[in-house]
Amino acid sequence: MANPVCLVTGSSSGIGAAIAGHFAAHGYDVVINYNSGRKRAEGIAADLRQAHGNDALVLGADLSQPEAAFNLVDRAYEHYGRLDVVISNSGVVNYIPDAEGNLVRYRFHEAPIEHLDREMARVLDLNLMGAYRLAQRALKHMIDQAEKEVESGTNPLHRSILFIASISDTAPEATRIPYGVSKAALNHAILGAAFEGGPHNITVNGLRPGVIDTP
Repeated sequence: MANPVCLVTGSSSGIGAAIAGHFAAHGYDVVINYNSGRKRAEGIAADLRQAHGNDALVLGADLSQPEAAFNLVDRAYEHYGRLDVVISNSGVVNYIPDAEGNLVRYRFHEAPIEHLDREMARVLDLNLMGAYRLAQRALKHMIDQAEKEVESGTNPLHRSILFIASISDTAPEATRIPYGVSKAALNHAILGAAFEGGPHNITVNGLRPGVIDTP
């Protein structure tokens, strides 16, 4: 029987890499996704293959782009022929470049007017829309799998979609409003997707970590 498959976005470092390693250690083939850290992603995949003997597929995607999430999920599904767990981990915080190009966080009332819309859009494009599109496509493939299992006379396997959310959804900070808005909106998407996945034995959840020291 083929190994179950777990796709983790933003898994070339930090939380995402640790999650991918956990699933590989428990018998999953994993999809390592990166945006700009291709060498890191390939190194992680090689380490997981050697340590656990599972397959690890490396796929690049900038999930802030409209078609990227759809293509990422489709490529993973086409490669393995199944998806069992999809974890939406990619995200960005709101830092604004100052006149010298240094990344800074302004208090809300101090943020330069010309950056307000651009910074909100940049954060929402990845944290909300990237995750939203990823979940939609993952749910589509998972429901298709579940319906085929029912048609064959078997109960659908349990599948899961997990969003890495944040305590910032209900703990706002004056310097992180775009980030908090993106995570609060994500909660609504999680609940809506959960209602659709439930009848097909697909759970959709959000994990709300606090501050984590990651490399």
